[in-house]
Amino acid sequence: MLVIRRKVTREQSYTVLMLPGYHREWPTSDREHLDILKVFKQDRPYEDIVNDFKEYGLGDQSGRR
Repeated sequence: MLVIRRKVTREQSYTVLMLPGYHREWPTSDREHLDILKVFKQDRPYEDIVNDFKEYGLGDQSGRR
């Protein structure tokens, strides 16, 4: 399972991609991070997609905006 997280330090913000045995950080702006979430369908609930919105009950569970 792919995990996408945001890491913020005083100097820089990063998008972190994690897979079993793989960890990578890229410096990104907030906008770039949101675009990455959209590409991997992690920005809102989607039907038949497991993401934080379904796992943790965040947002609208119907899969619509």
